[in-house]
Amino acid sequence: MCRFVLVSVLACIAAPSTHAQKEAAFPELGLTFTLPELENFKEQRQPESEQTRAVWTGKLPSCEVRIHLICLPTDQWGFTEAGGVSDQFISFSRRTRDFDVTTLKFLEGDYGYAPVLAVATGRAPITDGGPMVEYIATGYTQDFGYGLHIECRSPPSTEDASIFDAFFEKGISYEGPDRDPEWTMEEIRKRWEKDTPDDLHKDFARNLSKKAWFKKAVIRTENYLILTNASGGKNFAKQMEKNYKEIVKTFPFANVKGRRLMPVFLFRDSEQYFQFCVKMGDSYEKAKRSAGHAWKDYYATWYKSPKDPVHIHEQTHQIFSQRLYLNGGGSWYQEGVAEYVSSRDNDRNIVASQVKKGRHDPLHDFFQRKSLLYTSQANRTKGGSEASDLYTQAALFIEFLRESKFGKDNFERFLEKMGHVPRWNLEKIEDVFSEAYDVTLEQLDKEFRAYCKKR
Repeated sequence: MCRFVLVSVLACIAAPSTHAQKEAAFPELGLTFTLPELENFKEQRQPESEQTRAVWTGKLPSCEVRIHLICLPTDQWGFTEAGGVSDQFISFSRRTRDFDVTTLKFLEGDYGYAPVLAVATGRAPITDGGPMVEYIATGYTQDFGYGLHIECRSPPSTEDASIFDAFFEKGISYEGPDRDPEWTMEEIRKRWEKDTPDDLHKDFARNLSKKAWFKKAVIRTENYLILTNASGGKNFAKQMEKNYKEIVKTFPFANVKGRRLMPVFLFRDSEQYFQFCVKMGDSYEKAKRSAGHAWKDYYATWYKSPKDPVHIHEQTHQIFSQRLYLNGGGSWYQEGVAEYVSSRDNDRNIVASQVKKGRHDPLHDFFQRKSLLYTSQANRTKGGSEASDLYTQAALFIEFLRESKFGKDNFERFLEKMGHVPRWNLEKIEDVFSEAYDVTLEQLDKEFRAYCKKR
């Protein structure tokens, strides 16, 4: 198992005399860094075999700075995007302490095999009480996911923070092969053979060999790469793009150039899909309870009605995971946004009537459910499926935050902040609602019930 070690930070001390700017080249990575000007600049290089390739230290007027360059092999970690590298580095930072992400942004430029840099800013506590500000800037070369982990023991001044912004925008350059965001033929072939059942390989290879068949088996849209052995792929692809536009309209986000088309496996029938799920690690029985699922970077399903709401539901999961990198909050958050997009107002009426009578799952308990599906009563004898009610309550709660007078003005901030909170961490969840809406969970529950009474 791969190990990841962060070196402890230095003490923060004040200010400046001579400064030095340093250019640091790493030919084996194809990367060159023009580092910020730091007083008392020092560099320590590590062997190429180590994860930590270099450590740079120095001072800015407002704080002492320590920068780590860390590289993780792609073939071991499975990176496909800069955002995925960022997720992993943030996870590492949380292994031994709190780390609260305050912002996550994506920059376009010459940053690697994929031309995107993910920049997370956050805060972590330190032993003598003050907050330490950290930046985690991650990219993706052909062989490595790399991260620049910058530690500032005290919050940098506005002027010093702008130095880091300039570094991220102009201080990183890459020379090497560029990825084809639309996937090459070889990548398509390997991906189908790696993930799908063996008995589907021969026919798919034959479809790739002839131009007329290729167009039906491999469908590229603006945002998706659809790999299929079904006859209705073209209509399915059109609906996928319609769904994408609906999701972006509901949860607006900026498009970042250079990201790879999101892969979709569309199988001819349910049995092929079930066998695919088994190959991906699920049991056959669990697969049979699913009509489609988004996991890692892909969405998989079989051909039936392109307008089936399962598609836009799972697309929302895929987008939150692979475009927004909002993977936190918990099952209520993840299923709430997906169910909100895939359902209609009237679908939530019965649960809304339960909420206004106080017969819903209290938010304090609701937020801590590990899974809305697997923590529900499978054989409830009254009131229908509990899992269905929980999913609908999650959608209704998102509706409340997005559409009510109480919630709508701060909804986008809530959505981003909650998406970075470690799942099921009630203290952090409460902090987000306190920051975004200035309420306790008890007050939030009252507002939710009041909304449902007027709805």
